[in-house]
Amino acid sequence: MARQRRDPPRALLALVLERAILIHCRFFPCYDFLMKDMQAQLDKHRADAAECALIRDLATDPTKRDLFTKLAEHYSVLANEVARAIEAQTSKTPKE
Repeated sequence: MARQRRDPPRALLALVLERAILIHCRFFPCYDFLMKDMQAQLDKHRADAAECALIRDLATDPTKRDLFTKLAEHYSVLANEVARAIEAQTSKTPKE
């Protein structure tokens, strides 16, 4: 009777892949590049949020004021998500 091959669960495969990527990125130059890129995105989203808030404060039209309020809130949420991702990434990497 031939033994059937069982594939490992997807969650285990995802965990192994995540660990492999973290190890690869930590010990190879792409780690620094990714972190700098994420930090650049964080800075850009924060700057965009501040700019939209400034435009909102200067707007006289209520429709434009509402639009730039929503845009400022959206960019703030994006900045918070990127900051959270950076924190998660730095807490997962092995310390030297």
